[in-house]
Parts: sequence; structure tokens; C-alpha cells
Amino acid sequence: LGSGGLTIRFSPDAGQITTRAVLNRRLDQPFVVDTGATMVTIPSSAARTLGLDVHSSRRQTIMTAGGMIEAPEVRLEAVELEGWLEADVTAFVVDLPGRPGLGLLGLNYLNRFRLNVDHGAGELKLEPR
Repeated sequence: LGSGGLTIRFSPDAGQITTRAVLNRRLDQPFVVDTGATMVTIPSSAARTLGLDVHSSRRQTIMTAGGMIEAPEVRLEAVELEGWLEADVTAFVVDLPGRPGLGLLGLNYLNRFRLNVDHGAGELKLEPR
């Protein structure tokens, strides 16, 4: 990986940008890149696989596309995207309606980078800040 950051390729006619990230160096997790989401979310299946304690986690009321919900807040030791590792990422455990097993890469992760989306070329470039 060059020092310039990373590039996520997507279909230019796709309604959303999807990618995969490795959580805590062991779980390959599918995500939607969501600049409208404040925080990263992971599905409950990922939290279980990673052994995260959602029962004693602090719960936060968060706004979702479907309205307000309460969600456990967890800390991810590492989120690795295209070989780029970011440590200590806060996430909420949320099962997206109709999208089981999918997470959202929200702004608390994306803001660690400068984003440049080229819809015509189907590329999202992330450069570290």
C-alpha cells in the first residue's frame, strides 16, 4: 500500500459503496460506506464472533434510518481496510433491517481520512489526514 492511502472500487451504477474490512485482525466483515452515518455499526453476529460483551456495554440512543433505537457501544481494537489499519474505533452494535450481517462505515472512521468520490470512475479514495 502506498503512502497515498487506499482506493475502494465500486460499480458506478451502484446505489451504495460496499467494501470489506477486517475487524480486530480476525473477522472479515462486509460494510456499506455511509457518509450519512455518524458512527460505525457492526451486526450482532460480528460482535458475537469477536467476543465483545454487548450486555454490559454502555447503551446509547442513536438515530437510524428507521428511527431512534438503543444500541450497545463497543470498541474495536482495529479496523483494517485494504491493508490500512486504524486502531481504537468506536462502533454500535446494530442489525440493519433487511440487511443481516452488514455493517456501516460511518464518519467516526471515515473522518480519519480525506475522502474523494469519483462516481464516474467508480472509485472512493481515502487519504490519511
